[in-house]
Amino acid sequence: MLIENITRQESPGATGQPRDAKSAMDRIPCKNKGKTEVPQSRNNFFRILLLLLVSMSVVWGDISCKKSNKPDDSSEDDTPVINTETGLYMGIIGFNDKLKTKDIKILNDENQYEFKNFVYGLEQVNGTALYYAFETAIGHIKETTFPNDLSNIAVITFTDGLDVSSSAFTNGRYDGEPTPAAAIDAYCKDLNTLKTSKLHGLNIDAYSIGIRGNDVQTLADYTRFQSNLKVLASVDSNAYEASDMADVKNKFREIARSLYTKNTSQSLILELPKKFNGTKYRITFDLSKGNTNGNASACYIEGIYNASSQSLNNIVYAGLSCSSGSLVNGAAASSDVYLKFRFDNFALLNGQQFDKNKLNFYYDEGSGLTYTSETDLSSTTEMSIERKSAVVMLVLDCSSSLGGTGLTEMQNSANEFIELLVGSINGNELPTVSTDAATNIKATSATLGGRIISVGNPAYTEKGVCYSTSPNPTTNNNKTSVSGSIGQIVSFTTNVTGLSANTTYYVRSYAINSQGVQYGNQVSFKTQATPTPTTAQVRFQKVQNYTTVLSMSVVKMTGSNVDSVYVQHDYIDEDNNTTTYGTSPYYEIPSGSSTPLYYYYANSASDGWMYVLSSPYTYNFIAGRRYTIVCSDDGTYLEFSITDDGAFSSTKAGNIMQQPVTHIRIPKTIVQSQTKKVQAIIKTP
Repeated sequence: MLIENITRQESPGATGQPRDAKSAMDRIPCKNKGKTEVPQSRNNFFRILLLLLVSMSVVWGDISCKKSNKPDDSSEDDTPVINTETGLYMGIIGFNDKLKTKDIKILNDENQYEFKNFVYGLEQVNGTALYYAFETAIGHIKETTFPNDLSNIAVITFTDGLDVSSSAFTNGRYDGEPTPAAAIDAYCKDLNTLKTSKLHGLNIDAYSIGIRGNDVQTLADYTRFQSNLKVLASVDSNAYEASDMADVKNKFREIARSLYTKNTSQSLILELPKKFNGTKYRITFDLSKGNTNGNASACYIEGIYNASSQSLNNIVYAGLSCSSGSLVNGAAASSDVYLKFRFDNFALLNGQQFDKNKLNFYYDEGSGLTYTSETDLSSTTEMSIERKSAVVMLVLDCSSSLGGTGLTEMQNSANEFIELLVGSINGNELPTVSTDAATNIKATSATLGGRIISVGNPAYTEKGVCYSTSPNPTTNNNKTSVSGSIGQIVSFTTNVTGLSANTTYYVRSYAINSQGVQYGNQVSFKTQATPTPTTAQVRFQKVQNYTTVLSMSVVKMTGSNVDSVYVQHDYIDEDNNTTTYGTSPYYEIPSGSSTPLYYYYANSASDGWMYVLSSPYTYNFIAGRRYTIVCSDDGTYLEFSITDDGAFSSTKAGNIMQQPVTHIRIPKTIVQSQTKKVQAIIKTP
């Protein structure tokens, strides 16, 4: 410990003053430290003895520097590594009350199992050295040499709770702080400084994924938990609180896709016609093919053609990024009347892949932008992809607060993450998909869809749309898959139902292959408001097979005569001589007060109408609701009742015949003695 104190020479910051970036970076733990000065002696014997002791101290100092701050660290090799091969580099730190480290090395198809076996070998133990693990991860990246084409540095931290162990590894660095809370805040401030410092000339992309574990109990705990996620992320949007372990896995997938995009550069090669000197060219990326209004574009490349140098000058990039600058020289194309222009590090600012079917060429020779269908960019445009080096450091919580199967689920998620990265190295790619605007929008339904732009490698096995009332829906929300033409470049649509009226929905198309889920751009739409209903609906039910009831109707009557029949359901068999029983469909009727119930002489020449009751019961059929008119036979009476089945979209039911009349009853003896047939009539205004 003496040698460690000599070599580190760290100030605990007794006054609690903020530490600058250099001092914070200097405190990053390393794997190889151990340097001491040899004291001078006037006596050769003592000089030799001191040299021997110092030599032993240097060896011990190297061991103590490696071990004392991270007991039982399983780091494989402390020899500094100089990496020159272009590729994706990875290191892993598992933490609880100690750190277990998988040193940074290139990740490929052959050695991926080293990393995966390391993850599966992590053990669940009490303790959470969260801050120290993150700090150490940055230290490992700092001291590793990478190829010159290193383009991205990413640190992904997974945790389920609070830091309870890092104080054991600070060597008294924060002992001068007045309270434990102040010491934690000072440590977090140092971590904020570290994550915003440049390593190897690059900013750090830090991500944090958190799930509340068993040690997050109080509101104060939860506040600290959320604060920790932000401390461990380079920007707040990179801090993600997962709802469950399935959500953790999805976030790992999302980060893997994001890293793939960041670790690749795209070059776009456009074949454009030669025009007169000074002609303005505009190439758009966001309008449907054949759109003649180039001014409607918000995503385009625009420049002035110089005929003598065969170049585009004064180039403007809108809605996209490109490193080619304001002048791009043309190169020979397949035809003498065309030139090829190359735009390097091309990317749309919305994060989507460009769609060849949205490429349009316009030119302006002085009278405004003119569209030409003779320049078909969708068939001549080329895209080249170059992968650059990157380093990814996984920092994984293995504390006992994960509980139950938490460790296993975390290990599975981390190893799937590794597999996705290896897949991208091998040329495996996610499909590319775009989302179309919603059409045929109703109160409770709409037509949604999208287009497959590239099928991916391997080709996608499922496509469809997902939608939600919250932005950025995923397949964990409402999802509708679309069958047919799997693995092909196609457009697709589907009609979704069961939506809520007057509600905004967010939609993304998706396609899935073995690399994961790829989402298209997000669109939104608002369902129509439910129109105010002006009618009610009724149906008729005859419970038994009695012949005295031929039909049931809702009619408009003038005096004692039928003016018109709104709806009628007959209970007569094919031979027209025997009535049947059953329930009719719902029929539309006018809303308003109605008077049940009439019957008439079916066998009378005059077909005279009679009230069933001397004082008929008046009932109000409410617009937008459904009703069932039921006729039953108890042997003595024909009994009629009305039930309210609820609103058009409801399944609620209940008997709504109220006082003073509970049921309407016709004595069968009257009907039979007078050879009358009964038709149930609901009189409406």
